[in-house]
Amino acid sequence: KMLKVHGGEVSKLLDVCRGRLLFDSFTDLAQCLSLILTDAAVAIERVENCFDPVDDGRSHGGLRMVTIKLRINTQESRMLGIERHVCELQLGLVSFDKLVSAE
Repeated sequence: KMLKVHGGEVSKLLDVCRGRLLFDSFTDLAQCLSLILTDAAVAIERVENCFDPVDDGRSHGGLRMVTIKLRINTQESRMLGIERHVCELQLGLVSFDKLVSAE
């Protein structure tokens, strides 16, 4: 991705670190999202709602999830020098994940 999309510019990489949380319901997913969005230690860079029915799914391989690009700014992250590192967190549904895993 760094070479193809960003012309070798490593500083433009946003999602070297990626995690995924799966939920049984939209309610649980929304509660988690709310907690993340209101956490003072979390700096949100971008939120993408791939559950949006207007989204045709091509840009993300048809996966349905909420993708958050975020930074963690705590005393520990500052001590480690990683407070500016952007991570990707994917929030999805177990039922959708089972469909993708089955293919």
